[in-house]
Amino acid sequence: MSDLVTPRPDVSPEMRDALTKILDLVGSVLDEVRNLSAGLVLPELEHATIDEALQLATKRYLEITGRETVLTGGAGTDLRIPDLSICLYRFVLEGLMNSYRHAHGNSHMVRCSFKRGRLFVAVVDIGQRPVLSSKREVQRARLGKVSQKRRVRTFGGRVRYFPRRNGSFVVASLPIGNVD
Repeated sequence: MSDLVTPRPDVSPEMRDALTKILDLVGSVLDEVRNLSAGLVLPELEHATIDEALQLATKRYLEITGRETVLTGGAGTDLRIPDLSICLYRFVLEGLMNSYRHAHGNSHMVRCSFKRGRLFVAVVDIGQRPVLSSKREVQRARLGKVSQKRRVRTFGGRVRYFPRRNGSFVVASLPIGNVD
């Protein structure tokens, strides 16, 4: 629908205005659904390890988009911290969906590693730089970044974004301590 609201010879200004109103309504409804579902948890995540949560996020991305994602690495341990698993599931799925939405043709991957007491999870897209076509998309992307940062900060972590000419990546770094 957003493609139809851009000026085109085959769409009249009146139709474009009507489509803009519909698009705004759909956007508002989706925002409300996101707000309502923010506290919901998939039953599979309740007792999932961090690695299982990351696998579930990439599987869910495939179910939603039909696109495969490469998942490399892992926490390297049977680490079970339920709230952290939920946090990382949401972080990865939102990162993948944002990449899909704004850099659809790019390849997407997730990397996870555990080094010196910190867990690093990266969502990467490679191809073209993401394009945000409207102020609304820019605002949605900004809100998504804020929610991701807040989610990760809850666990004493931080999130960094790296836009590049050939894509972008976002990394969550979380202190886990010594786990064996």
